[in-house]
Amino acid sequence: MKKKIFSFVLALMVSLSVIPVSVRAEGTGTWDGTTQTAPQMVNGVYQIDTAEKLAWFAKKTQMPSTRGISGKLTADIDLNNQNWAGYEMGKTITTGEGYKGTFDGDGHTISGYYYKNKAALRTDRTTGMGLIGYMTKGTVKNLTLDGQLIVDMAQQTKKASNYYAGGVVGVAKGSMIENVVNDVDITLENDTNTFAAGVTGGIAARATYYSDTTGTSPVVMDSVINKCENRGSISGSVSTGGICSNTGCGVTVKNCINFGTVTSPYYNAGGIVCNATGTTIESSVNTGNISGVAGAGGISHSFEYGQNTGTENPGDWQGIMRNCYNAGEINGGEKRN
Repeated sequence: MKKKIFSFVLALMVSLSVIPVSVRAEGTGTWDGTTQTAPQMVNGVYQIDTAEKLAWFAKKTQMPSTRGISGKLTADIDLNNQNWAGYEMGKTITTGEGYKGTFDGDGHTISGYYYKNKAALRTDRTTGMGLIGYMTKGTVKNLTLDGQLIVDMAQQTKKASNYYAGGVVGVAKGSMIENVVNDVDITLENDTNTFAAGVTGGIAARATYYSDTTGTSPVVMDSVINKCENRGSISGSVSTGGICSNTGCGVTVKNCINFGTVTSPYYNAGGIVCNATGTTIESSVNTGNISGVAGAGGISHSFEYGQNTGTENPGDWQGIMRNCYNAGEINGGEKRN
């Protein structure tokens, strides 16, 4: 039995070897945090080789008319630890459409990434935080992201439960995330009043289906997270996941591995997914230590079937977990009020 488990883990790690190797490095770039330069386009795809060009591209994806543009990294990029807040691809507001193009890292690394919310998080709307704040029908692939994301509660005057802080993507709907390495540490600061009640995830904080209602009948697109790896230390509030915190009906997480420590100081934590509803998790491994005050799971803390009675995507979804393995230490205590 041990030989079978070892063989499975070894085979999965070999299959994940196509993912770019991430090496944590200090930012040594020259970007000033404001300068933007338009990149050249080749065959309809923007070619990005500097931080200034990436900033320009990110701002363009926030505009309704250009949310579907595609970009490709042609070199490693250093963001020089300048605050990325305000440059989130697809913006942060998770209504309507977010970024819906293809962002191809082409095996390159974005280092010197730094994200810290500049003001109190709004409590009247959902906010996506990350390199890509909000993505619908989009794709991000072949990328390593290296840096840190800080959720700062210093200016918060009431409980914030509607934020989704993801190392790479805040909220993904009907999207593909493939061959992505997150080496972003996510931390919570200045929460003396325990106002932080949002969710955090290494690759994405939340993933679910997207229903396109522009035609005569809704067209439903599922989200897939494939061959992704988390190496960052992920700390959240209500729920925290190594790969993804919350996944909804029709989502598939496969061939993923978490190496990072995953901690929820207020509630639950999961090595691959924290809270999975109607989700398929397969061929994935957790080796990181997982700790949640209320509960924790090596692969998933909460795993259940999903039911949707709405007109856009009605039906029932089983929760399917197969060919997964946990080697991390699990610490799930009782909830503290």
